[in-house]
Amino acid sequence: VNMLNVSKRYGEVVESSFDYELFTLLPNNRPIREAHIRKLVEKIRIKDLRQPIQINDEFQILDGQHRFFAYQQLKLPIPYFINNSVEEADIAVLNSTSRKWSDKDYLHYWLGKEKENNINFGAYQTLDWFLNKYKIILPIGVFLLSSIPHLGTAGFREGKFKIRNLELAKERADFMISLKPYFEYYKKIVFLQALYYLMRHRDFSLERMYQAISKNSSELHGQASRNGYITNLIKVYNKGLSKDKQFNKTVFNASVCDEVADDIDDKKYK
Repeated sequence: VNMLNVSKRYGEVVESSFDYELFTLLPNNRPIREAHIRKLVEKIRIKDLRQPIQINDEFQILDGQHRFFAYQQLKLPIPYFINNSVEEADIAVLNSTSRKWSDKDYLHYWLGKEKENNINFGAYQTLDWFLNKYKIILPIGVFLLSSIPHLGTAGFREGKFKIRNLELAKERADFMISLKPYFEYYKKIVFLQALYYLMRHRDFSLERMYQAISKNSSELHGQASRNGYITNLIKVYNKGLSKDKQFNKTVFNASVCDEVADDIDDKKYK
């Protein structure tokens, strides 16, 4: 093992080794980012705090894979301790104490778990395909596919993400990207959030919205917030409509249900 020394840290036995081949990576951990390794190399050169990596009994790295490569590049011994209390499902929480997991890290992890469990056409595989096809950001993909406007309540990070209605999600995504010729900020997250919050209402027509934007795109302006876009979009939507046909919903928050998805489930959607 080529241990150099043994010390105590927070009650754990910390050992050090130059044997880099002793350690392996967990296949479903987040992807390695070279830029992060370079930053750690510079920090360690300035001052090495000897922060140990955490491993399991098989010497698989649970936390600190970027630190491992940084120490290896500097030809320094790897400080480590064995943590038997951590399960693979806890890795995201453990790693977030050093560098927070991104949404893409979670997607990578759960894609790996679906592959590991021989799941074909799983929810995370479908999400990955959906994001690549429509070139939209991950949170919007989750909103559209789950009909839930929040990553937390959609269970995305916990591996509980479910597809509610793929065809409805594709219809809505097609509508979003169809606006490219008319609005330069068509992929801005607050604009897409505003569209999603509007299209959940059963009396909001995507066809009408498209016609209104294509004819009056000059009246659609960049906004700083989702609510700003909602107000702007409603104004464009209602232009030229009689009062009885105008869209006039005034409550837009995460608690408002997806009326269209509900109507589809209840066989009421037209």
